Amino acid sequence: MKRGNIVFVTAVFTALLTGILVARSGDEPRRLPEDVHELAVVEFPELVAPWGPHELRGGVRFDDRGPAPGVAVHLYQESPGEVAAPLAWDTTNAQGHFTIAGLRAGTYQVALVKPGYPIGRNSVVIPAPAGPLWQLEPHIDPLPALPDMRRSVLTGRVARIEGSVASEIEGYAVLFLPRAGTANFEGVVRRTVLTDADGKFGIDDLVEGDYDVHVLPPWAVGGSWPVLARSRVEHRAGRPPLDLRLETGSFVGRLYDLDGRPIEGALVLVHPFEESTRLFPPRATNVNGVFRAQDLPPGRYRVELRAGSARLTVEGEIEAGSLTELDLARVNPARSDG
Repeated sequence: MKRGNIVFVTAVFTALLTGILVARSGDEPRRLPEDVHELAVVEFPELVAPWGPHELRGGVRFDDRGPAPGVAVHLYQESPGEVAAPLAWDTTNAQGHFTIAGLRAGTYQVALVKPGYPIGRNSVVIPAPAGPLWQLEPHIDPLPALPDMRRSVLTGRVARIEGSVASEIEGYAVLFLPRAGTANFEGVVRRTVLTDADGKFGIDDLVEGDYDVHVLPPWAVGGSWPVLARSRVEHRAGRPPLDLRLETGSFVGRLYDLDGRPIEGALVLVHPFEESTRLFPPRATNVNGVFRAQDLPPGRYRVELRAGSARLTVEGEIEAGSLTELDLARVNPARSDG
């Protein structure tokens, strides 16, 4: 019974497939739309095998010392104006000889490459009637070697000169600047170190060389002004500690109102006489009307005081180690109605 069913289904499927094929065979052949042009026929160039039956044997010599071993001989297909990878290459043996096989007939560009020598450029026609003998250009002198950088410890101390107002010397910046004319490749570069509470400082690995040394106050760390002390040092291993002296002075003044009472909180601005854009940190008078401006390099200064609506400007001279008292006129800090 089951076998009969299988036969029946197979017969039905065969009949349907036959009908479909007969129906499709009667269709007209498909045609391209009228607006479609015929495709152009492209003729590709004949493929040429990159290898051939010829070989190139030759030699390379130094300009004055006989055979040149270890020279890379690169052959390039001659293609003016184009850059391509070498087609074939070999390296000369101890006798300066090389062999490159599997070449087709034609003209090739040759590059001779050896460290320390200019690249030699030649051309050769294959097949070559005789092995070429090429010569390297003269040896290139080596570039100057960088000098050895020797590093050693440098220590020192910053102190005030005799007669200066006593105060802490902590956090002052000691700058080591390459002296003018020092070559960049010598390794001498700017270095900065800060003083401790006793004014001492040290660098464990300072490159040996010639330096200009500047000392700046704590508020100017990272800058270049004002310079409170200068020195020059030829740093070498085993040199004695540096002794740097702050050649600075101070201003002191007292500000009173018209009735002789001290004025507290008046603003005090100090700048070099002819450099109004360079301003020292502002200060204020204390409860007794007193202010002090210290760490001022020797020179002439202008001091401006502002108390309420009152303005007062005085000039003064600083000498190293001095404490200069300014003679200030009395002022009226009260604001005017107008």
